[in-house]
Amino acid sequence: MIKRIYNQEEIEAVLHKFSTSLQSLTQGEEFRKEMAIKFLKYGNVLVVEKSEGGICGFVAYYMNDFISREAYISMIAVLPPYRKKGYGKSLLDSVIQDARKKEMKSVCLEVDKSNKKAIDFYRENGFYVIKATEKSNFMKYNIMENEKNG
Repeated sequence: MIKRIYNQEEIEAVLHKFSTSLQSLTQGEEFRKEMAIKFLKYGNVLVVEKSEGGICGFVAYYMNDFISREAYISMIAVLPPYRKKGYGKSLLDSVIQDARKKEMKSVCLEVDKSNKKAIDFYRENGFYVIKATEKSNFMKYNIMENEKNG
């Protein structure tokens, strides 16, 4: 079940739980606290709750660019034992659905070029590379285009 988190302590707990799965979260407790405050103030955090309890995945994203109307996924992760079971897709679909409701044109993200599994996952779910740097691929999901084709 996908659920939105609305308080700082819960967001911090989620970021701590996933600190071994996401490189950016290994920067320490203070960084995770700052991110939790930022997500709470400006963004959204969704989690996947397992039927037997506990959280196995999360996504943090923003929908505050009302000029270009682009949503932005800041972090998404699923714990290793729960990968390839549809949880990541459910999280992505929830973000896209939320972005569509808020009349966003697209959903963007940045992914490390060395993370081939993530790049393949995003491509399988309708994202494409719009810019590449030495270290990162910037990817986009075009909501209008995918509605026409889907």
